This record gives sequence, structure tokens and C-alpha cells, in this order.
Amino acid sequence: MMPRGRNSTDALTGTNSTPGEDISVENQDNPQYWAFMECFETVYSKPYPQDGQVYCNRTFDGWGCWNDTLAGTTAFIPCPSDVVPYFDPNLMASKYCTENGTWWRHPASNNPWSNYSECVNHTELESSTRTLYVYIIGYSISVVTLLISLCIFFYFRQLQCERITLHRNLFLSYTSCALVWILYYSVVSFNVSVLQANSVWCRGLSLLAQYFTASNFFWMFCEGFYLHTKLVFAFTSGQKLLIICRLIGWVFPVILALIYGVTRSMSDTEINRQSCWMTHSPLQWIIIAPIVISLVLNVAFLCNIVRLLVTKLRALNSTDAKSNQATRATLILIPLLGVQFVFFPIRSSKDSPISEYLRHTLGANYIFTGFLCGHNILFFNSEVLSVLRRKWHQRQLMKGRRDTGTMWTISYTHCEDRASTATTTTTDMRRSSSSVASRLDTSYKANGVKNSETRHMLSEVDGE
Repeated sequence: MMPRGRNSTDALTGTNSTPGEDISVENQDNPQYWAFMECFETVYSKPYPQDGQVYCNRTFDGWGCWNDTLAGTTAFIPCPSDVVPYFDPNLMASKYCTENGTWWRHPASNNPWSNYSECVNHTELESSTRTLYVYIIGYSISVVTLLISLCIFFYFRQLQCERITLHRNLFLSYTSCALVWILYYSVVSFNVSVLQANSVWCRGLSLLAQYFTASNFFWMFCEGFYLHTKLVFAFTSGQKLLIICRLIGWVFPVILALIYGVTRSMSDTEINRQSCWMTHSPLQWIIIAPIVISLVLNVAFLCNIVRLLVTKLRALNSTDAKSNQATRATLILIPLLGVQFVFFPIRSSKDSPISEYLRHTLGANYIFTGFLCGHNILFFNSEVLSVLRRKWHQRQLMKGRRDTGTMWTISYTHCEDRASTATTTTTDMRRSSSSVASRLDTSYKANGVKNSETRHMLSEVDGE
């Protein structure tokens, strides 16, 4: 079986035309255009050898530029990584010049043939492929969990409160981001021909992925901004905060994405315009820098929230059980605010011995954050749990399957006022947060703080 190669042509069209005459202005976004222009300047413009020996003519095969080669020898050039993604520039491509001064032709096509089979770094390609599969599988799991949470949020009218509305927008950004990246990886990353074509739709899809990524991080920031503001400034209007959060989460990323897209499309650097904008570029800091700032602010928000919570619990001489509850609430907030991203590098060096581990860890960290947020909301959020218990109880009553000796009485109000759940079973099922809220009410009455506001301050953390 012959190794994989590339048919040789004298121009990009595959015809034996004068070099460059088939290159039009419309082709300038194609990396092959610039590769040909470089070939024209460095090889085609040079004089032919005049030593009387037989040579294969100089040629450009669409990927690589081949100089005049002495008959019966093999020419070697560095693999054109700028033209073909996944080619390693440290490896060499080859092309054989036959004894009669013509380039060797592939038996299957009878066309001149260049050997690029050694250009692929298979170890790196396999590593990149594994990373992509980790991303796709992780995103898919997150999408399923997030869709379940969104269905619960939209189905139950009792959950139409400000804090749940914030969660809903965050989950929508997670879901949209995951779906776009799954599409991008499936259609673009696994298809070299699409990367080479560098079409408008491909670059648009890349830009859309950047937008939803930025939107996702800014909605994490909105979670921290909203919670911190409600705890520190208890009388702040929640509706006004939601308007600000919508502007930050949905509108501001549009501005960043447009600036990034226009700047990259007009860049003078060739690599910034190639490969569907898949290659890393310094221009990405237009989007990355605001994201990093938002993460740093969320870390500050979380530290102050923990400080406030610890201060209140100490003032009440809380037991270890209450402290454990506060610790649990803090741990739940970490993925919701995206604080864990601060502890991972944005991008690891390929030369690092742990680069593959870091890529997989960073990928899993990002894609499974959506899963963790959806999981925490489903199993740890008191509003959601109360609504689900109530719905389950109603179904049990309708089916006549009431457990002997157990009667649940659930009184549910608007989620901003919290659900009050009581039971006549012998087991005490009251949540410890209700007890802490009552103690907070008693402690802060002396300072003139309203009971509802004090309870609300704890519920904001416990409800996450």
C-alpha cells in the first residue's frame, strides 16, 4: 500500500499554467495563496540551473514548494504546517525525481506525487484527538444535566424568582456554549479540508463559540455579583440587578466578539486569518482579559461572602453542624462562580512533560463545570428540592399511595420567601438552615435588622 501523498501541480488550480496567473484576490484568505506567493518569490523567480545536468522542474503542489531537483534524487522540504493543520514543521516531506528528469507519478492517479505521510506527528495527533473526545463527551453529559435543570426551572411556576432566573440564564449560556463547541469540534476540528478552505461560515462558527464562551464566564460573574450585592446591600432591588446582569451576560460579550472578529479578519499576520481561526492568537486576549478580570472579582466576592457567613455564625456561637453547613454552601458556590478556573493555566506549553495531562484536566474542569452546577441545583438547592417534594407528594396523593404513619404537609410560597416544609413523622426532617435563620433573626433584632432581611441573607447562600 502506497503512503498518503499529494498530487503535484504548477498552480493552485492544478493546471500547468504560468505560476500565479490563477491566483485571484478572492483567494487571499486561503493559506495556500500565501504559500504560493512565497514559493514564487523564493523559487520561481530564481534563474534555472545552467550546469547541463538533468533536473525535475520546480513546482508548487498546492501544499509545498519544490525547487529544481537533480534527476535520480529525492527532494526534502519542511512540512508546511502553515498550510495544513496538524503537520509538524520539524518533520520533512519528500518528492522523488526520476532518472529521466520528471517527478515520480502515483500509479493510482498517474499524477506527480509528493510524500507528506511523514508530516503528521501521530503521537500529538492521537493526543489531540483524545482531548477532543473528552471535550465532546463531557459537553454532552453537561448538556443533558443542564437541560433537566432548565426543564424544572421553566415547568414550575413557583421557581419564577430573581435568583432562579439568574441560574436559568447561566444554564442557558452553559448549554448554548456546549452545543456550539460540540458542533465546532465535530464539523471543523476533525475535518482538515474545512480548516484549509477557511470559509466565512467556519470563521463565523468560531466567532460564535468565542461569544458563548465569554457569555458563559460573564454569567458566572453575574452569579457572584448578584449574591454579593444582595448580602452586602440587603435592600438593593433585585430587578435592577437582573437588568445589569443581562447586559453583562448577553450584551457585553457581543461587543467583545465583534471587536475580536473585526480585528482578526483585518490582521496583517497571516496565521491570524487561517484555519478557521482555530490557531491561538494574541488577539484572543480581547476576550480572555475581561474573563480573567471577572474570575478575579468572583474570587474576591467569594472571600467576602465566606467572611460574612463566618462572622455571623461566630456571633451566634454556632455548633460544628452549622459550620459544616456553611462549608458545604461555600463549596457549592465554587463551581457556580467559576472560581476553580483561577487555579488552572490558560494554556500549557507543548514542550511541557505534563502538557497532555494539563490539557485534559483543564478541558474536564471546564466542560464538567456545567454538569456540577446542574447537579448541585438539582440535589442541593432548597427551593428546587421543596418543589420536587411537593410535586411528588401530590402524585402520591392522587394515586392513593400514602405511606402508613407518614403525612407530609407542604406549604410553598414564592421562592424568594423560601419554602416552609413541615412533617409529622417521628424523624425530624427540618433543614438546619431554618434553625440558623431563626437564630439570626433573634440575634439581629437588637440591631434593628428586619427578620425577613436577616433570613434572606442566609437563604441567599443556602439556596445556591
